[in-house]
Amino acid sequence: PGYSGSDMKNLVKDASMGPLREALQQGVEITKLNKEEVRPVMLKDFEAALQEVRPSVSTSELGIYEEWNMQFGSLSI
Repeated sequence: PGYSGSDMKNLVKDASMGPLREALQQGVEITKLNKEEVRPVMLKDFEAALQEVRPSVSTSELGIYEEWNMQFGSLSI
């Protein structure tokens, strides 16, 4: 809750860097890695990213958007 679209983009971007960070910590020269040598992004990368990327939308702001949506938004929601 509280994550904007931009926050989600940053979360995914941070998580996608997890395999490279791990390679760096292991002393691997990442500029010489082939893409086949990089492990896939895993759940643990998203869990770590959640510790770094915080939601930027407050509860009060959500209330304002919900009110606006009730008055002007789509009826399909």
